[in-house]
Amino acid sequence: MGIGVPSNDSTKNWITLTRTSTNNGGSTITMNEIGLYVKALHSTNAAGMFCMIRDVIAGGQAITNGQMLTATYTLAAAA
Repeated sequence: MGIGVPSNDSTKNWITLTRTSTNNGGSTITMNEIGLYVKALHSTNAAGMFCMIRDVIAGGQAITNGQMLTATYTLAAAA
């Protein structure tokens, strides 16, 4: 997972997250969804994970053996 340098301007703050998946399974696969899970530390010091983003790829995306698929998310918030 690649994490970009946090950036901002007068109206917002943002960061870019990039994840590349490579199909090394020997045959074509179909990617139907992509998700971003976050590990959070609660006030009780117990760690928990939750799905922050889940995207369904309409019709799926075929990935042949050796091919890569890269997902890029830009998270932004008001400054």
